Amino acid sequence: MPEARLYCTADEWLHAVISEVQRSIGVIEFHEDELGAFSTARSLISHIPDPRTPVEEQLLRGMLVELSVWWAAKAHARAHGGDVASCSFRAENQVHDAWRMRDLLPNPSKRVFTEWAAEYFRALRRAHPAPVHEAARWIREHSRERVTLRLVARAVGVHPVALRRDFQACFGLSPHAYHQRTRLADTMRLLRTGSHDARSALYTAGWSSPKSLYRAATEISGKSVHELRSLPREAVELALQLPTACVHSN
Repeated sequence: MPEARLYCTADEWLHAVISEVQRSIGVIEFHEDELGAFSTARSLISHIPDPRTPVEEQLLRGMLVELSVWWAAKAHARAHGGDVASCSFRAENQVHDAWRMRDLLPNPSKRVFTEWAAEYFRALRRAHPAPVHEAARWIREHSRERVTLRLVARAVGVHPVALRRDFQACFGLSPHAYHQRTRLADTMRLLRTGSHDARSALYTAGWSSPKSLYRAATEISGKSVHELRSLPREAVELALQLPTACVHSN
């Protein structure tokens, strides 16, 4: 009965697909912007074995549709911080609409899912840009601690590459430069109050060494720490002022 084989599925194929889908679900946890979506979708598709029968094709389609709906709902809720009725969506309809255009495409369920992931998360980012203002607030609150791009991105729930790009576009500074400026301003405040000497102030503010403080002061303000300390308070605050408005609108 050769035709019967067309409607069967092999256990090893199903196990491989389920394993890759489960692995992708774990990766999705911190990859909800368009860069992470594209990378995760591409990785998933490249590792899933091609379906060989109609049954396998339908099983794969069903799993990818369910994954896309769950992924979209999770990403959308993350962008909003909760359910917002005024910005509802029907991710399942998007997937099925793409599926109806599957003629002449090889492995249509895989192709449709890849295209859907890339387009959906690009649209999601356009509607909800990376929360750069929240990232800036987090940096200010943790300026005395060790701050890295990955830590900031994890704190606000976006991909590090997307955060760096959008932060630079919004503030005209990289997250690292913003952190350095914040920490330098904190150091100068400590020195101005008279409660700390130079060494105590720099370590309290989070600098690893005097050299790192002196280098940052020159790069940020064009002045040495000694020169900054000799300026009036208003002049120091102006020199180390943090940008608050976006340089480019989204």
